[in-house]
Amino acid sequence: MEKQAEIRFNGSQWPQAHAHAPWVEEIWRNYLNNALQYGGTPPAIVLGASCDDGQVTYWISDNGAGLDAEARAELFQPFIRF
Repeated sequence: MEKQAEIRFNGSQWPQAHAHAPWVEEIWRNYLNNALQYGGTPPAIVLGASCDDGQVTYWISDNGAGLDAEARAELFQPFIRF
């Protein structure tokens, strides 16, 4: 199914980080798949990164409805699926 998603990068370049590449690829694949699946119609996805005191943070946002407060409270509990 074609989603007609818009994907943008918020920044000029990615900060470099050292990590296990297969895990990083899997994380990005999951985040992008979720944004495509649960984002708005059509999905508008923004990727970004920042570096603060040597700590690199990557993020992704989309125009989907998101999770309500109750679902956010359960987000990192084991064996919970939304």
